[in-house]
Amino acid sequence: MASSSATLADARRLCAEGRFHAAASVLLDAFRVQPEDSEILRELGVTMRASGDLESAIDYLQRAHNAEPTDARTVAELVLSYHAADQHDAASRVLVRSLERGLRSEELAVHLRAAA
Repeated sequence: MASSSATLADARRLCAEGRFHAAASVLLDAFRVQPEDSEILRELGVTMRASGDLESAIDYLQRAHNAEPTDARTVAELVLSYHAADQHDAASRVLVRSLERGLRSEELAVHLRAAA
């Protein structure tokens, strides 16, 4: 198996090309080997959101958020996924919890703009 960074780069490239199924396949292979890797979980969530599968996106992103509640990119992706799924209260809870744990609002703003 390729290194984690090579796997993530490959999945991001495939997702950017609109090849969501291929990206998910690469990430799921990595997930089977490293099921607790928060970067892999986040990328699975990003890929699922991009493909329109909000339920799976939220599941993977929530798992990544539980592992790293102050990771700005994960929080941004999770909040946007919750909003897309009309789960605004859940999005608010994630924001409050993350900010209380030390998430920097400036960093979050950068990732929200990039992910939107």
